[in-house]
Amino acid sequence: MATGFTARQWGSWRIGLVLILLLIGLVAVVAAVTGARLPDSDDSARGQRASRPRLPRPYWLAWLLLVVVGAIEACVAFWSASVLRTHAGVSAATATTLISAMVFGKLIGRVVGSAIAARVSTVPLVLSAFALSATGFVVFWTSTVGWLAGAGLLVIGLGNAMHFPLVLSLAMSAAPGAADRAAAVANYANSLAFAVAPVALGGLADLFGPHRAFLLLPALLAAAALLAVSTGRMLRSPDVEPVR
Repeated sequence: MATGFTARQWGSWRIGLVLILLLIGLVAVVAAVTGARLPDSDDSARGQRASRPRLPRPYWLAWLLLVVVGAIEACVAFWSASVLRTHAGVSAATATTLISAMVFGKLIGRVVGSAIAARVSTVPLVLSAFALSATGFVVFWTSTVGWLAGAGLLVIGLGNAMHFPLVLSLAMSAAPGAADRAAAVANYANSLAFAVAPVALGGLADLFGPHRAFLLLPALLAAAALLAVSTGRMLRSPDVEPVR
């Protein structure tokens, strides 16, 4: 609402995003100053929190990977319509319709991917998902006609569908003795990605245009692949730091 209001009133979506970030920061400051905490149901919960385990290094590498895959999803969700309009030459209404191809791809990807995940180990499967997203990007980014760009979005959706579930699985396996805390901290990764990535891509779009700015996506996919390989190697290492 803040973004839409500022875009309508002052012609800039950036003001709205800055306002949102300021409000988030204000909530964090107030919580820190007042010492606000979630209520504990009993004394045992307080004891568990006091002795909560420290998350190991492989978890934080997987957490960073969660940020990157979240950024990939955010960039596609927020900016693919602009690329469709400026490069594929479709109308705003058609661009909005073509975005549904990505959503459909994600639906199919989740259904099929969940079956494959039961038979294939996590790191090779997530690397395959990155490769599928990269293939879809090439089709989407090079297309100058709407239907072909839509096909690229469909393939991107197929790949993106498995990014977050598989990387979250890696993160959870990196902290077997602290599953609750690992899952809670993982939520911050996605929030950070969706707060920062669209704004960063918007800044690049101002400088180079939406089409060239979208080259941020393959850079993020390459970074994600490197992080996935590194996380897998660290998890297989006998010197992995235990959860304490």
